[in-house]
Amino acid sequence: MSVEVTLSNELYESAVIEGNLHDRTAQEQIEFWIKVGRTAIANPDLSALFIADVLISLAEPREQGVIFSSRSNNPL
Repeated sequence: MSVEVTLSNELYESAVIEGNLHDRTAQEQIEFWIKVGRTAIANPDLSALFIADVLISLAEPREQGVIFSSRSNNPL
């Protein structure tokens, strides 16, 4: 199911730019930001960067076999 929402031009343009950097559409980028934010609110002890890294890792195909390494400088 999809719904139509109204976004500011600034947010949309930011999503286009950031999405292009990560090979995502603007819609995919906005959905990614929402997942990161929702997870960060539910897990305030985790950094947003760590959460983003985990979500990116989970989206990668298993057969690529890349070992997860967080970009976060904060040790757990």
